[in-house]
Amino acid sequence: MSGLKDAGLAFSSNIGVTLVAVGTQSCLAWFLGPEARGSYAVCLIFGSLLGAIFAVGLDAAIQYYVAAKKIAISDALSVAFFLVLAGGLCAALFGLMLMELDLEYFDKADSDSFEIALFYIPISMLVGFLPRLMVGLRDFVGMGLYSIVQAIVQLIVIFVAIGVLELGINGALTAMVLSGVITIVLELLYLRKKYKFEFIKPNVAHIKMVVHYGMRHHFARLSNIVNFQMGAIILAFFATREEIGYFTVASALMGYVVQIPGALGKALLPRVAGDENGQAALVALSSRMSGVICGLIIVVILLIREPLINIIFSPSFSAVIPLLVLLAPGMFVRSISKVMVPYFNGMAKPQITSYAVVSGILVNISTLFILYPIMGLEGAAISMTTGYFVSSVISLYYFSKLSGQSYTGILIPSKSDWEYVSTSFNKLKLKLTNNKKI
Repeated sequence: MSGLKDAGLAFSSNIGVTLVAVGTQSCLAWFLGPEARGSYAVCLIFGSLLGAIFAVGLDAAIQYYVAAKKIAISDALSVAFFLVLAGGLCAALFGLMLMELDLEYFDKADSDSFEIALFYIPISMLVGFLPRLMVGLRDFVGMGLYSIVQAIVQLIVIFVAIGVLELGINGALTAMVLSGVITIVLELLYLRKKYKFEFIKPNVAHIKMVVHYGMRHHFARLSNIVNFQMGAIILAFFATREEIGYFTVASALMGYVVQIPGALGKALLPRVAGDENGQAALVALSSRMSGVICGLIIVVILLIREPLINIIFSPSFSAVIPLLVLLAPGMFVRSISKVMVPYFNGMAKPQITSYAVVSGILVNISTLFILYPIMGLEGAAISMTTGYFVSSVISLYYFSKLSGQSYTGILIPSKSDWEYVSTSFNKLKLKLTNNKKI
């Protein structure tokens, strides 16, 4: 029952975050338009990707060690800040070196926009790390509040920068940096008050532990980001700014669907890490439920896709509408397989996720180079979907092999699933009712 409560808290916060995030995407679309939206995406991807490359999987590693009670929160934060400072500096220097190269990628925005994106590198690393630390602490209420506050602050600052002050791309990028700083400060104040952590000298042994685990998860984490952004990255070398803007909006909108398995994964990881058998049955149940819920949401999006795009993102983004149909199958299979990631991570086998995601990204890249010259943006969407199919099949294979469950048992919902969810939900509702009476 506590698992369902944690999943419910994570799921509820993700719904709130998603709604606010859609508002942010709407704000960017209406005030920047397709061309500037494409330039903004290229710069933001540049900064966040460099951050992911030099983060050495520290977020997943610290989440695991905190959940397994092998590292205290003060040690975790000290190690994280040390790695963020070291990694962020290396990433910024590497980014400056890349900007000196004569690459078509850097023609998609002004040089000062890319320079602002470099400041976003350490911010993106910390913004991604802190909620995973909260999950490791099983503080799902705090994690939910953090996520919602982050989304709201980001929306407000971006709206002021590009809607009120009309600062354009550079304003939007600066707003991302500023909103990240505000959120990080608020979260540290919360952690300080609740957990009484102290900034101490980083423990060398803990750094080695985190880096060792993180490196095994690193390619999965990195490839996950690259796989989702690969279309925009490749398009930045060949396509127009408008086409990049269209594709990033389409992938972002459909990508919000996989926030659901992400929420379930947050609730699962601490239980998997603390269980000898990795709670395989619970992970499989969560995968099935995620598939059902996400499948229904995807169907609704497809049914209302035309008014949805025209109203939320403006009619200037109508080219996004056909892309949603092509991205839908990939997001559906991704919604099932993504729930298995906490199982691999919690069983200290993060390399399996790396195998799956790297394979998917290689397929994505190869098909993109073949299909884009023939089909344009539709080819990029098909490539992304194909990559997700490949990575999902590999994840399913390893999960079945390690857990001993059959493919049908993992994928096909049964009557007992609904009975379990219904019973757990009724118990949770009764407990909440009794707590209110007290």
